[in-house]
Amino acid sequence: MSALALNSRMPYMPMNWAEHDTRTARLSLEERGLFDVARSALWRVVGCRMPLDTLKLRLRVADGSPQDVLLGTLVALDLLTVDAQGWVFDAVQVREFEAAVRKAETNRENGRKGGRPKRLEPPPIDDADF
Repeated sequence: MSALALNSRMPYMPMNWAEHDTRTARLSLEERGLFDVARSALWRVVGCRMPLDTLKLRLRVADGSPQDVLLGTLVALDLLTVDAQGWVFDAVQVREFEAAVRKAETNRENGRKGGRPKRLEPPPIDDADF
């Protein structure tokens, strides 16, 4: 198993359920379950990419097993991509990861500056002014 940098900076995974349901609507329950588990494993490493063999080891998917066939189906349906180097990823998840990291960095920078400035409240209106 290859050593991958763990995703310690982004422990939570944002989830757009409407988009996820649209993407997985045509999957069987088994395919959807494997897709969700694979995405969870991918989220745990920086960049949400890992060698396909590493993903199979982490998910305990044996070559030729029913789960291996399901994983092949997810690749065939373009829900997961395997690049020329044999690394697997979900392009939507990679985009979500990059956006989440950018947002976290922006929030961190704003926090260093003191956060959101306090809102100036207008002075109370005195009835004597009328």
